[in-house]
Amino acid sequence: MECLRNTMFAQIDFFLLGLLGAGIFLLILARLEWGVLLLAVVTVTNVLWERLFPFEADTVIGAIVLIAFLANLAFRKKKWKRSALDVPVLILILAGLTSLAVQGFTASQYFNETATQLVSLATIMGMSLLIVQILDNPKAIQRILKVLTITALLTSLPTMVAMFLGVSSIQIGRLELTLFGRWGGVGARLGGIYEQPNVFATLPVLNLSIGIAFAMNSKSKVRRAFWIGVSIVCITSLLMSQSRSAILGALLGLFIMALIVRKRHMLFRYLGASVLMALVTFVVLEKGGILESVLERLSWYYYMSQQAAGTEPSRPEIWREAFILAVHNPFGYGAETKYLLGGAFGLAMKSGHNVFIDYLVSLGWLGFMGILVLVANPLHGLWKFIHNNDDREWQVLGAGLLAGLLGLWIHNLFHSMIHWMAIWIYFACVAATIQLGYNVPKKATPL
Repeated sequence: MECLRNTMFAQIDFFLLGLLGAGIFLLILARLEWGVLLLAVVTVTNVLWERLFPFEADTVIGAIVLIAFLANLAFRKKKWKRSALDVPVLILILAGLTSLAVQGFTASQYFNETATQLVSLATIMGMSLLIVQILDNPKAIQRILKVLTITALLTSLPTMVAMFLGVSSIQIGRLELTLFGRWGGVGARLGGIYEQPNVFATLPVLNLSIGIAFAMNSKSKVRRAFWIGVSIVCITSLLMSQSRSAILGALLGLFIMALIVRKRHMLFRYLGASVLMALVTFVVLEKGGILESVLERLSWYYYMSQQAAGTEPSRPEIWREAFILAVHNPFGYGAETKYLLGGAFGLAMKSGHNVFIDYLVSLGWLGFMGILVLVANPLHGLWKFIHNNDDREWQVLGAGLLAGLLGLWIHNLFHSMIHWMAIWIYFACVAATIQLGYNVPKKATPL
């Protein structure tokens, strides 16, 4: 009897999930942008969904968006538009297939693991190309950026409050999350729902300059205050994570943004927002008793003492070993990379701690070229977009996107964190912005 009851409940759950999926599909079919908005929310919070459900929620939403897009493409006969992501994605896929073919030829025991990783990466990159086609107007791009930023804010803010209150872990049903810990820092480092400070810091690097751009473009004082508040949360969470590469990337990005808006006669408003953010962040960290540990972690003295301790291999040592591996095999080692790097230092596995080095060793020299093009194409396209466009609002937003993109790549000089749908949605927004070109409506008011 108990077995029958459990079977009935399982059937009911399956029916409800199917009904929910059908409803989502119809909504997305009616308006593809809603699918991208939902995907942005799900992928930022996917670390929660994947532990609560036996399936990848972002993969399911992505599949629904794909089917709805193909249906729209068939009936409306829309043409596929080229974007700044096309060439790097093509190169990376070719690099992956080449590396996989070499592993298959040599009967590598890591063939299946490599294939799984490549399918995942290709799916993420393919979805980003799809999103570029969907974001075909300025308002859609802005909505996606706002949803991406606000969702990240809503996941960060509660964990920051928890850290101030000293609540190191939370329980959600059967899921337990460690929000902050030492993690190789000074005192406690905030890892948020991702339970890893450097991963947690990735989205604030992107969202900080976007928040400032929306604040500068807001005509309403309430909206301007809201977006300044969002930016304050971003910079505060960055400092609480103690991720030095992310903080460096964010600051250099903001510096470039300042140079751009200076030429657009927006420097006074930009500096005003920056000073306000700095003061509020200083007060919050000081009152929370975190400022001292953050400053110590960022100090040159701490870095030198960390190097002198020598408890783990330094990044230059890791990069040297990785380069030697790349010279020996120009086609890449795929999933075996982390094991080979770990073995060089007597460890089970080790990351390359650099996205360029990581792709060089795992996908070979062709993969390295793909990453270089992925960096160069969007940055060059955004730079041209900013300087060739006459719309002040989009010049500022373009500067914000450029600052976030630059900050992300600086962060990834010491990590490898682009295998994430949230990052590729941002890339898609950048590519879609570049596509706008001169189609952005020009204002009559001169700069």
